Amino acid sequence: MGFTNCNRYVISYTIRPSESFDNIYSRSDLAFYYKLHFWLFIPYKPVRRVSSVLLFDRNGVLDNNLLVQMTGWEGDDSRLVVTGRR
Repeated sequence: MGFTNCNRYVISYTIRPSESFDNIYSRSDLAFYYKLHFWLFIPYKPVRRVSSVLLFDRNGVLDNNLLVQMTGWEGDDSRLVVTGRR
């Protein structure tokens, strides 16, 4: 996804299918979990994960092809807004 406004963190996300992934043809119980990761960025060093948070809902999302977008407030690095849409 990229850097935060302060350039201290790199943000990425992962998508994981639910445990009920056994029957791929039964999409009624198939959910996907999106997790946002914050990585500490120090030039010339490997990034280090400092935090992760589950996005959207603990029940999962029924779509694995969301466009995940992020924005922050100018001058306030303590808040982010993350949205997902098809």
